[in-house]
Amino acid sequence: ICFDMLKAGSIGPAFCMFNIYPYIFIFITLYYFLQHYHYCYVTFKFVATATDRIHGWSYSITIRKIDRRKPLEVYLMSFGTINKSMTVADAVKVNPELMDVLAKDGIDFCCGGGHPLAEAIAEKGKDVDAYIAMLNDVQVAQKSSRAEVLSYSKDQLIDYIVHTYHREQLNMIDEIDQGLAKLLNVHYDHHGEELTKIYQTFLQLKSALVPHFRHEEHVDFPEFQAGKPVDFEELRAEHEAAGVLLESLSALTNQYTAPADGCATYVYVFKTMKALEEGLHEHIFLENSVLFDMK
Repeated sequence: ICFDMLKAGSIGPAFCMFNIYPYIFIFITLYYFLQHYHYCYVTFKFVATATDRIHGWSYSITIRKIDRRKPLEVYLMSFGTINKSMTVADAVKVNPELMDVLAKDGIDFCCGGGHPLAEAIAEKGKDVDAYIAMLNDVQVAQKSSRAEVLSYSKDQLIDYIVHTYHREQLNMIDEIDQGLAKLLNVHYDHHGEELTKIYQTFLQLKSALVPHFRHEEHVDFPEFQAGKPVDFEELRAEHEAAGVLLESLSALTNQYTAPADGCATYVYVFKTMKALEEGLHEHIFLENSVLFDMK
């Protein structure tokens, strides 16, 4: 149970005189959910007003069922705090702003979101305790669209994925396709071999993603919304295959760095490919670690 005390000014001894009735309501509610769900976690937020620090308290309650397959200490040890028992995805759910930090250090939070956080950190040759302490120091955005998306219902999240990620990324794929074709024509004499490998790899990615998106929109998502069974493991496997191709593209482009003699189009196309990769990481994370865990 996490008490997040937000106050306008110092509470001081007034907190000792706090009315007991909200506590009674809270624990009755907690007991009810424990009886029905066995394992759940509850967060409470109390807000004090500046004018009445004793009786001017309001509170909100969030109750979520947890994944029983995960160690219970992940949920009970500390809320709002990253710890070594978590998976990579668990850490991102605590603070979505960690996406940028993890991506910068090459820690996979999308296809690899289910991996133990400690192992993912160690694989990058970093001190686990020091790195987790650093993650806990990352500021939680007060008004974050990422955090808001994590609170969406199933229908809201599907609508968000389709109209934000699918539409935008399909447009980016077409733009990159045209741009790479142009680069091959203009820069073939000096960069033909490398651009050929890049274009071939990109076309593999395109041929995987376009039908994948369409199948999700026309089959998987509607069936999921209708309560029908969906093969999430197959979708995760397709995401994993796309992730491998993204890693290849990153390596072939030297992390999307245009050559010194590259023109403005060269720089722009590589920049767009990088943006596509970053967007796909967030997109896949939302599906693998959030949407597919919904009922």
